[in-house]
This record gives sequence, C-alpha cells and structure tokens, in this order.
Amino acid sequence: MKLIFALLFLGPVIANAAEDKVAVYLNLEQAYLSNDVSLFTPLLSKNYTIRQTLHIPGIGSDTVPVTKAQLLEGMKQNPKPSSLPR
Repeated sequence: MKLIFALLFLGPVIANAAEDKVAVYLNLEQAYLSNDVSLFTPLLSKNYTIRQTLHIPGIGSDTVPVTKAQLLEGMKQNPKPSSLPR
C-alpha cells in the first residue's frame, strides 16, 4: 500500500522533470539551428568545449576541440537559420 501511495505521489513529479528536460533541449536545439548568437550564448557554460569530428569514408576521421568562442564565431559568419529538418 505504501508503494502505491509513493508511486502516485512521485509519478507526476518524475513526469514533470522529464518534460522540463525535453523543453530545455528543444530550446537549445531551436537556438542552435537558428544560428542566432544572442539566443544561443546564454545557454552555454563559461568553459563550453565540444569535440567536432569529420568523417571521410575510406580515409578516416579527424577530431578537433571547438571552444565556445570558435562555435559562436562560426554562427556569426553564417547568420541564416539552418535548413536541417527538425
């Protein structure tokens, strides 16, 4: 019986947390695909770094680190929204 009450109480809390994660991701995706630096910058941490990999079939791949400044500069150079489907 305690388990049932616990599930009834925690179920909506867990569901809301999952919805919030989805909303945050969709906002990040929308800002990134818009190529609007002013929308995307507040979503990045101070020390943001990613690894970007270029795959060339039959030859290999190359991975390089990309800093926050480099990513934002690339977005500034191409301010048009991405044409990638969502």
